[in-house]
Amino acid sequence: MVIHHGRHEGNANSGNSHTHGGGDHHIIGHSEYLEPGHYGGLKIPVSPPGTGEKTLTAMLHEDNGDRVFEHPGGDLHYTSPDGSGPVRDVAEVTFR
Repeated sequence: MVIHHGRHEGNANSGNSHTHGGGDHHIIGHSEYLEPGHYGGLKIPVSPPGTGEKTLTAMLHEDNGDRVFEHPGGDLHYTSPDGSGPVRDVAEVTFR
């Protein structure tokens, strides 16, 4: 599971929108490798981009086989079963 700063829409595997620490949709945190299954209540440490209310996107990524998060370029996002886009959820959160 990866946390992006911003509303991450469109083709999430394109361009340089998956950067660590820069860009409109930079990655501010990610979970450790998760075995296949159902999860709830995950706590993912993030490095928030400042304080105040922010839009964040949680996106599910597929491991390339080494169980180490390697993105951009290594671990692509999971696509919804209907092929309409990445598995993700957007939330407004407040950092203090």
